Amino acid sequence: MSKRNYFLINIFILVVLALGLSACFGTPTPTPVPTLAPGVSAEDTSPTWSPDGSRIAFASNRDGKFDIFMMNADGSNQTRLINKPETVNTAPVWSPDGTRLLFVATKTEDEFSHIFLANSDGSQLTQLTTTPRRDVSPAWSPDGTRIVFASDRTGNLEVFVMNADGSGQKRLTSRADSGSFAPVWSPDGARIAFITNRDDAVGIFVMNADGSNQTRIMDDKSLSDLEPDLKLTWSPDGQRIVFVASSDSTKIYSVNVDGSDLKPLVKEPPASAPSFSPDGKRIAFTATRGGNPDIYIMNADGSGITRLTNK
Repeated sequence: MSKRNYFLINIFILVVLALGLSACFGTPTPTPVPTLAPGVSAEDTSPTWSPDGSRIAFASNRDGKFDIFMMNADGSNQTRLINKPETVNTAPVWSPDGTRLLFVATKTEDEFSHIFLANSDGSQLTQLTTTPRRDVSPAWSPDGTRIVFASDRTGNLEVFVMNADGSGQKRLTSRADSGSFAPVWSPDGARIAFITNRDDAVGIFVMNADGSNQTRIMDDKSLSDLEPDLKLTWSPDGQRIVFVASSDSTKIYSVNVDGSDLKPLVKEPPASAPSFSPDGKRIAFTATRGGNPDIYIMNADGSGITRLTNK
């Protein structure tokens, strides 16, 4: 197995560990509602803006395991929105009309992950994927009719697309020697950006929404050994992609969609999970600056960093 395939496997393991999972074997038995140990701080991750910019959904383990929470864009009124006791729940994503949320639910007994849909008030949960594998990283199309996601159902992580009700699941990438993950739609719905480790280089690719014309815009060689990692976010004007890169540190960068004009936005590691505000003026992200991950926001140029959560 190549170095790059080892890297992708390690990235996927890190994602699972970031959810706070531990492997469980045998028949699960009922357990009390989990709580954090005294003196242990919560981890708040995966912020995502509502389409009107007034709220931010995020994942937190402040009540003992990861569930989906909601807060105002200034950090006030932090409340739990979704609690599925039998799963670890992460990666919320707003629908373009603001009425629904996607999230990933991972079963603790087998670590299989599935994509769920819920109303924005946390009601009416619907399971969209059912394969006994890992379906992760969902993202809405701009018109709200389709969902792109990554899945290892074929052996490697690949990019898939489905209708908003879970029907019509179709694979968009297919490379036996590599994997692809972290897909995200362009604001006009015409293209999808994703991360892949093909051709012995971890890089950011852009393809047409039907999977055609897969083109590398940058890779770890052009990043001086920084490797694109886990999540991308496209600016609302369609001009730039913000991503996380890591080597001996983890930082957030911005680049034009043609791969030019690379700029560091967060220079103090570690930071992750960037998400543009709908007006493109701010970016929410996760950073560990006090011992545990919390949600921060900053201006789109990296200035004005403000902490929103501190549990």
